[in-house]
Amino acid sequence: MKNFPAIDDPKAAAEQARSHFARLNGLLQDVHMSSGNLPLMQRRLADLLPFIKAKSRIDNPGAHPSDDEPLDEETYAGHLSVAIGDLINSPGDSYFPEIWRQALTAYFDAGYFELEEFDALVYPIPDACTMLEKAMRVGSGTAAATFIELGADISRVPHEDITETDLATRQVSIKIQAGDFDALVNDLRAQYPDAMTAVLGALMRRTMATTTCTPSARNAAMAEPGPALPLASRRRAAL
Repeated sequence: MKNFPAIDDPKAAAEQARSHFARLNGLLQDVHMSSGNLPLMQRRLADLLPFIKAKSRIDNPGAHPSDDEPLDEETYAGHLSVAIGDLINSPGDSYFPEIWRQALTAYFDAGYFELEEFDALVYPIPDACTMLEKAMRVGSGTAAATFIELGADISRVPHEDITETDLATRQVSIKIQAGDFDALVNDLRAQYPDAMTAVLGALMRRTMATTTCTPSARNAAMAEPGPALPLASRRRAAL
């Protein structure tokens, strides 16, 4: 996280971090019990947003001995990695797409993660994949579409060659080349048709927005440098 407030009161910060986790966990858990209850999920989101806007940390008290001290940076990175990963890889992504879009956008706008350099834990997708690729490969169409609308770089999806092995000959061949976004979409379309439709829709909206902006704005956007190479994956604390 960047430019987050300094911790002046460790005890209060630790309490707020645990409260933040409780609100996020409530949102995630109620997906399974809400039976399509949109007003309930809207209340859960309303309870969560103030913690995001305040840029409070996230602390899962069940993952370590409870105390009044704020988490160290490495442990906190692990908690955040799991929390954002759980939000991406949740059935709420399809059951309550607008709620999930707002939550992910709020976390991004507040600086909790970066699209290309954040190591969200999304099992079983490799850590090196970008947020967009992880969302696509677990069929989370709302998350993937949101990341595209926020500016995710599709040229880095997939991040490396995807291979397949011939069971008879044991020969390994490249199925999808690194950076072949269209091929990955086509490969995932059979398994996640709705998610890939959402991905393509978001990409179309982004393309249309780019082509309909003023020439000066379009030229400025084209002149911007590309995203930096991803940082090494953060080591996550065992939860």
